[in-house]
Amino acid sequence: MLKNMLITLCLGMLLTAHGAAVWGQEAPALEIVESVPMETSLDIPEVRNTRAVWLSMLGGAKKTLDIEQFYFANKPGESLEAVINAIADAAERGVKVRIIAEEKFRKESQATADFLEKKPNVTWRWIKAFDHLNGIQHGKFFIVDGKETFLGSQNFDWRALSHISEVGVRICHEGFARCATDLFEMDWTHTAAPAPTPRDRHYQVPFLMKDQGGQPLEFYPVFDPKGYIPDSALWEGRELLRLIKEAKKEIMVQVLTFSPVARGGEYWHELDSALREAATRKVEVRLIFSDWSTEYPEIDHIKSLALIPRVSIKLSTIPKWSGGFIPFARTQHGKYMIVDDEYSWVGSSNWEKDYFYNCRNLGIVMKGGSANRTLRKIFLTNWTGPYVRFVDVNRTYVPPIRTE
Repeated sequence: MLKNMLITLCLGMLLTAHGAAVWGQEAPALEIVESVPMETSLDIPEVRNTRAVWLSMLGGAKKTLDIEQFYFANKPGESLEAVINAIADAAERGVKVRIIAEEKFRKESQATADFLEKKPNVTWRWIKAFDHLNGIQHGKFFIVDGKETFLGSQNFDWRALSHISEVGVRICHEGFARCATDLFEMDWTHTAAPAPTPRDRHYQVPFLMKDQGGQPLEFYPVFDPKGYIPDSALWEGRELLRLIKEAKKEIMVQVLTFSPVARGGEYWHELDSALREAATRKVEVRLIFSDWSTEYPEIDHIKSLALIPRVSIKLSTIPKWSGGFIPFARTQHGKYMIVDDEYSWVGSSNWEKDYFYNCRNLGIVMKGGSANRTLRKIFLTNWTGPYVRFVDVNRTYVPPIRTE
């Protein structure tokens, strides 16, 4: 469903005209984007849905389209098919298309690769640059004409458009796009192991634009994994800890999974400890995790965290679709945080050590009311909705079935 949004202007630049041509009005310079599972009550009318935003961006590409995705999972007749066709259409009208996808998920992506590689102007590369870290390319982002970027939790997966709750951001800003392109170029030239070496570009951030109310909105990219990013000062793990440690009133987080148990059983305490410490400063901490976090021993650590005063945790369960069981779907997959009335974060990292130290991810940190208010509304819609329950420390949880 196409949705109305208020207009914002990029500071010092005009919005691209294609947004108006496809959408019917000028799109905001930075907008929060959501996916909502069918047959749920989570939809927020003023927040555009992922498919509409993707089609608008892809349909407006004129020169270049750089796509870096975890994997591609298309299904004939489903929502992603139009998106794949829009990429093909862009290539056929002369747009130079480059695509990076994770080698470990080649089986899931191969059909889409076979289809797109037959088109002119399409080059596809499989990445295994993070194998030596026991990691993967987990980022989900693309850049249009070096000006417009999309990032977030949404995989290029038909389920991510129709059967999974997701949160992303579309940014119309050339400076931000250059940062995302630098990351893409690192991976494009190092698709084979080992991972690309850091470049330490020292970006002049934060970037600035005006929000819908004409107030300043600051934002900057954050990257993973540590040691393999364009600017070492913008490591996502460090920035998330900083935001939590600087919180004064409240922290609200929604992620798919949370666990201080790292690979091999190592106890990785940074985020867990930061949340506990924030609560001791009388910061109200509210957390929503998917019921995919009910595996052992993760659920025991979540129960322990829930015992801390001023920490409230809910688990989310999305009902099955009336049309039948869908593997690896019907869950809340978004990854975002709101801190006070000031900062917010959206990314592709689950809150486990591997995502920050071993895997490629791209996120955004924002300071300003517009993004913060929208993410707050998404969070509270989930928090007060019918699909979440407080963690019961006395309950023995049974993890949901993800595949047949």
